[in-house]
Amino acid sequence: SRATGYYFYSYDSTEVFDPNSPNSSNLIYHHDPMSGCPASVQNITVNRLAQEIVFINKRPPGYNSTCVGDSLEKTTVEICEVKVMGEISL
Repeated sequence: SRATGYYFYSYDSTEVFDPNSPNSSNLIYHHDPMSGCPASVQNITVNRLAQEIVFINKRPPGYNSTCVGDSLEKTTVEICEVKVMGEISL
């Protein structure tokens, strides 16, 4: 619940990465903090080649929450497991 509002981005070294760009093609997933509390377990699939994954947690001005344990003053990142899987073609 404290991670509500998070963003996942992917990019590689040939791209200019700007998470503040409203039309970022690097955005993989965004949990809208106004849509409710995120599930405690989430699977997010990245269907593109990437060298970097970026996780940012931010909330819009005026954010309010009914999520149990959520803090209006700070965000928290709690990532327990990340699997990176890929396929190599020869």
